[in-house]
Amino acid sequence: MKLGGEVAGVKTAPTDFRIGPVTTNDARAFGEVIVTGFGTPGTPLSDMIAASVGAPNSYPFSAWDGDTMVAGGVLLVHGEVGALHSASTLPEYPRSAGGAAS
Repeated sequence: MKLGGEVAGVKTAPTDFRIGPVTTNDARAFGEVIVTGFGTPGTPLSDMIAASVGAPNSYPFSAWDGDTMVAGGVLLVHGEVGALHSASTLPEYPRSAGGAAS
């Protein structure tokens, strides 16, 4: 599903999770969280998604429950356009960190 709109129309939602950017230290875990949310843990796709961490115009973010990464997604920016992709949540955290795989 793709949705569009003006940045000014985006509203934040309250959460108990820590939300923040993914660092290169967390890249492998990030890739695995994303593919696990899609039901394909342990696949080479996790390395591809991990490679988005630190890539130009790529802004990976995650949600953490304490020290445990539970969800994530990547914002790609091209000029004035941004697209969210590869976003998912671990199956044991549905709806609590942003929903299921999207």
